[in-house]
Amino acid sequence: GMTVPLATAAVVRRLDGLGREVGTVFAFNTLGAVTGATLAGIVLIPWIGVRLTLIVALGVAGVVALVLFVQGQPRWRFRLGCAAALLVAGLMQGHSWVQDWDSRVLHAGTFRRGVADALPTESYRLFRAALLHNRRVIFEQDDREVSVAIISVGDKDRALYINGKPDASTGAVDMPQQLLLGHLGMALYAPEKKRVDVLVVGFGSGGTAAAALSYPNVHADVVEISPAVMATAKYLHRINDGVVGH
Repeated sequence: GMTVPLATAAVVRRLDGLGREVGTVFAFNTLGAVTGATLAGIVLIPWIGVRLTLIVALGVAGVVALVLFVQGQPRWRFRLGCAAALLVAGLMQGHSWVQDWDSRVLHAGTFRRGVADALPTESYRLFRAALLHNRRVIFEQDDREVSVAIISVGDKDRALYINGKPDASTGAVDMPQQLLLGHLGMALYAPEKKRVDVLVVGFGSGGTAAAALSYPNVHADVVEISPAVMATAKYLHRINDGVVGH
């Protein structure tokens, strides 16, 4: 939030040129926002993931801060500021590279109503311990659409998390819904036709497609916009019966 005010303060020299100089700052800010969003969403996140994209953004912000500092401060302050900025940036970058962030926290979905309310708030240590109890990340991937993860809950169940929200699982609550969507349509229409064409919008766990394909003479097309979701199929074979390979 401080980028535009600091850039404006560094650029504006005279009041008679205020409008033009502020307008130039905002024009470059808009161009940078569009370029950054496009580059991050389409190139960097699918290529190196969310974590490394944030580190790259931190580095770029540090470079911009140094440029502004050079333009607005005397020489001795510049040297002192450069040394301090490089030290802080080096420590932050080193910490980020060496110590991985906990993906279980990223995919915990505490923004969902009722999730955070059920957890202890006396301290972050207790909050985190309760949040991550008995959970293990088996697979995670970012693409242009979503961030997905397969998280094991306990000894048996696995859940597909999309942007921190569980959308499918091998648990007793989700399984009937996932399978019923496939069985219900087939029970109504399959007996009357020699060949049935099925369209499944959204792959999810693959359970719905697998349920439909469990009937004879069925051809199913599945529409899914996220490659990351499709990559989770092999970790949920208990639900989808390896449907991607059919």
